[in-house]
Amino acid sequence: MEATEQLDKSLKRGVTSSVYLLCGEESYLRNEAVDKIKGYVLTEDSEAFNFEVIDGEKNSGANVVSACETLPVFAEKRLVIVNNPVYLKGGKGAEVDQDLLDYMENPNPSTCLVFNVDGKVDKRKKIVKLIYEKGQVLWFQSLRGYYLTKWINEQVKRRKKLIDTEGAEFLATAVGENLLLLEQEIEKATTFITEKQITKGDLEKIVSPTSHMNVFNLIDLVSEQKPVAASHLLETMLHQGEAPIKLIFLLARQYRLLLKTKLLKERGVMGKELASRLGVMGFVARKLEGQCGNYGPEELIQLMSHITEVEVAMKTGKGHHDLLLKNLILKLAEKK
Repeated sequence: MEATEQLDKSLKRGVTSSVYLLCGEESYLRNEAVDKIKGYVLTEDSEAFNFEVIDGEKNSGANVVSACETLPVFAEKRLVIVNNPVYLKGGKGAEVDQDLLDYMENPNPSTCLVFNVDGKVDKRKKIVKLIYEKGQVLWFQSLRGYYLTKWINEQVKRRKKLIDTEGAEFLATAVGENLLLLEQEIEKATTFITEKQITKGDLEKIVSPTSHMNVFNLIDLVSEQKPVAASHLLETMLHQGEAPIKLIFLLARQYRLLLKTKLLKERGVMGKELASRLGVMGFVARKLEGQCGNYGPEELIQLMSHITEVEVAMKTGKGHHDLLLKNLILKLAEKK
């Protein structure tokens, strides 16, 4: 959120850079930033002659320079977007044209050049150092915890609705950190829920279950010793295309959290402090508290050992992944 707020403040003050570097794994926020810059630099009338998008994988730095040195037509500025410029990253085939390096020493003030990079850039490269010196670098990281629920609240308010804390935490947990998917679920919720205030109960009825939420439900069934129901849910997840190796990773993570929850509770850690120590949202912490009540610490350690054995078997090719996972779920559900 810091990058978004930084950009918003600079645009509000009327300050733009000749060069922007937008990077980080959160593509939704990066693309939103591109739209904000475009909306500030160009008008609908000027866009047709002064807006250019360049594929950074297929075009050389010389092509970028050519686009940037073109004069704007009936406008103050041109906007040039370079998507996925490989020369800002490390690895083979990432050499930078001298033309582009020369341009970066003295960028054209009548062009706004935006590099849009998925992931990290190589800060050791001369061109990246020049962008830091001559332009503005904005890192868009995945939103988590407080910043994710804050974003959810803002999206709901934009649609003239409100959402309570438990509802926002449930949505973040059920859908995950993918902002595009979250936006789709928020749009669905604000459209179909007629009440002004959206609650967790409302969302449970309409939100499409994701891997994370299904794993929660799977562990509920396992901890309640319901092997048939657990097997049916696992079969549904596999049928929906969930990869067994991903599910085993999520199961392992969840049981580690259960053990940590159990040990913290035994030391008297509860409520918000428990959620903070676990590094999860309040809704998740409460869910873990309920699930860990069905286990002792020794049991959880033993179950984690079973999960590790299956994970190793998958990674070393010792058995069919689906079958290994199905047998594991039966073993976990019939533990006592």
